[in-house]
Amino acid sequence: MGNEWYVEHVKPTVNKVLGGTLRLFMWYVYEGSSYREADETALYVQASMPPGSTIEQLNTVFEQLENYLSNYKLEIKQFTTQINSGQNGQIEIYFNDGYNLAFPHQLKARLVSRSVNLGGIKWNIFGVGKGFSNDSGNSIPSFNVAMYGYNKEQLAKQAQRFANKLLAHPRIQEVNTEANINWWEKDIYEYALETNPLSMARQGVSNIKLLQVLNTFNQVTYPDYYLPNSEAVRLISDATSTNNLWILNNTTQQIDSLKFSFPTLAQLDKQKVSASIHKENQQYIRMVQFEYTGSSRFGQKYLDEVIAQMRKEMPLGYTIKEQNWSWGKEEQKQYALIGVGIALIFMICAIMFESFWQAFAILTLIPISCIGVFLTFYWFDFPFDQGGYTSFVLLSGNVVNSLILLVNDFNYYRKLQPNRSSLTLYLKAIYQKAIPIFLTIVSTILGLIPFFLHGETEVFWFSLAVGTTGGMIFSLFVIGLFLPVFFIRSTRSTNNSSTKAT
Repeated sequence: MGNEWYVEHVKPTVNKVLGGTLRLFMWYVYEGSSYREADETALYVQASMPPGSTIEQLNTVFEQLENYLSNYKLEIKQFTTQINSGQNGQIEIYFNDGYNLAFPHQLKARLVSRSVNLGGIKWNIFGVGKGFSNDSGNSIPSFNVAMYGYNKEQLAKQAQRFANKLLAHPRIQEVNTEANINWWEKDIYEYALETNPLSMARQGVSNIKLLQVLNTFNQVTYPDYYLPNSEAVRLISDATSTNNLWILNNTTQQIDSLKFSFPTLAQLDKQKVSASIHKENQQYIRMVQFEYTGSSRFGQKYLDEVIAQMRKEMPLGYTIKEQNWSWGKEEQKQYALIGVGIALIFMICAIMFESFWQAFAILTLIPISCIGVFLTFYWFDFPFDQGGYTSFVLLSGNVVNSLILLVNDFNYYRKLQPNRSSLTLYLKAIYQKAIPIFLTIVSTILGLIPFFLHGETEVFWFSLAVGTTGGMIFSLFVIGLFLPVFFIRSTRSTNNSSTKAT
């Protein structure tokens, strides 16, 4: 099943055919889940501009949004704009009481429509409802590896060795050995000048004359001097606005009476440079980033192999580890909680019915009852957070409680009337327990109604109420349709074995 051809060509079709509701939940709900905090209702508008943009340009964009938000003085309590650089900025919007339910969703939709008209900017609008981003997100799997060492130059060499090992794989085309460590950092580039001393000597061009040519193309905005009133002054040639890299490389340059072609003397290459130097525990940090063209699973497998090789070859004082930004530890805690609940349910059922097989038959129905949870979050596009995990635990207890009532009565009737069919006895047990089970489910759902009042913005409680309600409603189908199929068959096998023993 781990064959690369199977994963890339066959597995997608098999997943759609056999995945069921769990596939819909994992692909369209769970992948977008997060650990949400119970904060005040807020709307966040983030803007990112390309490298080289100025603070004034980004501020002009935010001024348009601020003027638009000023029209909602009654609904908006306050909004704060923070511009970190010419590439990043954010607006935080908070709402007055009475307008923090429906209006945030309406405002988000209006901001989305306005941001689409502002081209050249990558937007992220989130906070209530489903977040908006005009970033396609359809990128191939990307991996990040952090390397640590006490010597900066030696660490750079180790990073290059690691990159060379990665590039040996045909599905890895490029490795960035100076990737940004923090997500808010942007790539910074500079032009590196590499001269040809022999050619310059032949044409009689000195370094000073070459620098004079480059100064006419310099478009930096640093001031040359300041006036007595501290006003900055920058002297710029009239030709600077029309000069660009193409003109430098494709036209003849002249200094006094000397004419020459710039590409014959020097070469300008655009190179990425480190945005900043990071250290942790007195160690320098180097981030290596690459993309794997293909399945993320095989990319991870190859990365683990290369990291294992590097750890054996790296000198003392240098370490390497993969960098992941996820809440995996919280997931492990939630999975452990569900596992403990299932183990306790199995022990109680096995002791009560004096049968491991009947206890196992009840446990097999818990995942089936979870279909209601999967479909509820998938159909209605509700946010899934830590309350969703708890809904699985609460649902398991309530469903097992109803099943225990039925199975207990079923075993009782089977002892009194051993000659009657299992289906007849099961229907009799349902007839006796239908009203208590139905009232238990209804009362549980009614008790969760207060958690629906504040909508999706309510962290934990809304997801708990949604998941439990959907699962409890679907549990009626489990009790009426699925339990006879699973349980009666198991009891028949138990009856046959006991008859043979007799």
